[in-house]
Amino acid sequence: MSPQAYKKYTTFKQDGRRKLIEGDKDIINIMSKNLKYSQRKIAGLFGVSRRLIQFALFPERYQLQLKNRREMKVHLDYYNRERHTQAIKKYRDKKRAIGLQYNPNAK
Repeated sequence: MSPQAYKKYTTFKQDGRRKLIEGDKDIINIMSKNLKYSQRKIAGLFGVSRRLIQFALFPERYQLQLKNRREMKVHLDYYNRERHTQAIKKYRDKKRAIGLQYNPNAK
């Protein structure tokens, strides 16, 4: 198997994310264990982060990370309602200043 046989998947919605499908996880395991590819090289071939490759190779690390995140309630540390409200107001004012109309119902 050559590295040219693997390609970046761009058939998904172009929203800035890269995804792995189930078949990719099997290929990643083969490339890592049998072909001795490094995690960085595999990540480059698939166009994803090295951390995602680690999670594909070691699913227990992913489960541990989820458990720790739930216990620490990390999501509560980042959201500050007052600061967020001010940031949105500033953003809308900036858009109005350059002549753009804010439309919350736009699709």
